[in-house]
Amino acid sequence: MRSLALLSVFCLTLSACTTHPLLDADFEADRIGDRPNTSPPGPPPGDRIVTSDRSRPIAGLFEVVEYRDRQALRHRETDNLIGNFVYFTADRTHSRDQPLYAFWSGEPHLDADGSGYSVYLGDTHFSPFASVRLRAGRVLLSLLDAGAPGGYRYEDVGAYVEGRSHSMILTVDRGMRAFRLDYLGPPRSFSVTGRAVLNQSRLENTYTPILYGTFFEDTNGGDGYYLYDLVQINEREPEVPDE
Repeated sequence: MRSLALLSVFCLTLSACTTHPLLDADFEADRIGDRPNTSPPGPPPGDRIVTSDRSRPIAGLFEVVEYRDRQALRHRETDNLIGNFVYFTADRTHSRDQPLYAFWSGEPHLDADGSGYSVYLGDTHFSPFASVRLRAGRVLLSLLDAGAPGGYRYEDVGAYVEGRSHSMILTVDRGMRAFRLDYLGPPRSFSVTGRAVLNQSRLENTYTPILYGTFFEDTNGGDGYYLYDLVQINEREPEVPDE
């Protein structure tokens, strides 16, 4: 699901629709069975991929695999591993005024007895601006709530299907201090708008946006995984190639 036509709606909110990639990772240059290249080839020059086990690699935790007629990064759940994450670091932005777009195409294979999966756009200090969770077939958005544990509550905004590919876009509007989720995939596509960003002060001072992916629950079991087919971060309309 990588058609540019699906993304034409985003041009309506921008004064210009030129593409400005800050991160572009499709894993096609990686070797099957290896860990992902920490510096994706090609432009931009400053993007990179970092995994939580980089200092002490765990076999099979992060692995490039065959995926249909392409290649993908498989992020696997591991029992009792706290801090199991991958993050995609963008090149430095050119402005703190432009909106940020994080696009990824993926496929969930989450274990009902294991952890859900969270993807969020944030800064270099792990502070989130916009966050989405996948758990038991439901898509959940993190929302600020001072009265909730940890200061967040989770809004159920739609459904996803295990084992079926989807694409998502998190759009953070710096000026409006709001974020938007666009979900493209089964059982149906949907959009959610006007949610308050999760850390405005951090957002205002961020030149290096990061997309994080993590198993967010510490469980005693589970053999789930999430596949990333394509990941991009942009200041303009995401550059999404046709299939």
